[in-house]
Amino acid sequence: MRPRRLLIQITVGTLVGAALVVLGLKQVSLADVEHALQAAGPWHVIAAAAAAAGFLLMRTWRYHALLFPSGWRTLVRRPSRAVTMLTVAVASWGPGLILPTPTADATFIWLAKTRLGVSIDRSATAVVLARLLDFSSLLLVGLLAAPLAGVRLPLLARLGAGVAVAGLLAVLAGLLWAPTRRRLGRLLGRVPRAGRYVERLEDGLAELAHSRSLVQLVLSTVAARLFTALQYLALFTALGLPLGFWQAWFVLSVRTLLLAIPVQGPAGLGTTQLWWVTALLVLGLPAHTAIVAGLSVHLLDLVVSLSLAALGWVLLALPRGHWRPD
Repeated sequence: MRPRRLLIQITVGTLVGAALVVLGLKQVSLADVEHALQAAGPWHVIAAAAAAAGFLLMRTWRYHALLFPSGWRTLVRRPSRAVTMLTVAVASWGPGLILPTPTADATFIWLAKTRLGVSIDRSATAVVLARLLDFSSLLLVGLLAAPLAGVRLPLLARLGAGVAVAGLLAVLAGLLWAPTRRRLGRLLGRVPRAGRYVERLEDGLAELAHSRSLVQLVLSTVAARLFTALQYLALFTALGLPLGFWQAWFVLSVRTLLLAIPVQGPAGLGTTQLWWVTALLVLGLPAHTAIVAGLSVHLLDLVVSLSLAALGWVLLALPRGHWRPD
């Protein structure tokens, strides 16, 4: 991302986030939010942290499957490589929690190159595939969880989500299925300066197309979605909000999909609360309850998530000889 564009995006996100925080605090008082946070039980927060740790393990597994699809056994045989992969996955997650830009992906690409020796082309391809898996899985969760959560989505919304899922899965299949992948490679090879990258991308995608690699990608993505559902179910329970599993999963899927909007406040302040409030209103909660819950759950989430992300940067600061790959 160009520096000027990055600066504009950060500035706009900060202004929008600040305006949304002020607007939200006009609807509810800080005392309401403080009361909700004080009522949060420590055991529920610990349970949320454990579920978040599970999500990070699944994130690590998926990125390892994307970067080293034929070398999954090394995670067990080489503990140092497993620690390095986990460190890269956890540490790269942190910046995306703070800055209103795709910094998590950019940080992962940088760390994959400097710590794992993976080329930028390969790691960027892994990031794109991971995002496609995320969007398609979130849309599927939203569609499946909505009726179980007691939400009746409009027909247009269901059709739109279904078409989007089909489109994303078609793109994934096109990238991983040999005939379409080769045809796309030939087209890209005609683009000036792109031909030299096509062969490297083709090799990586061909390696991922094996059934064992695809099973790893599907299982790790499904498990990651489950762990995040448990994490936020624990956080909502800590705040005394009586949401069931399917309700929490539906709300989470809506909020996470809205995070794709390019304007995000720093540390998600303002904008993420709006996405939570939107999801909770769709679920049918009163506006006041939704605003208090949206701000409170995000603040609790930052405490849990940033604490875990900080561990990744602590590991990065250790001497490399103690944990770098064999």
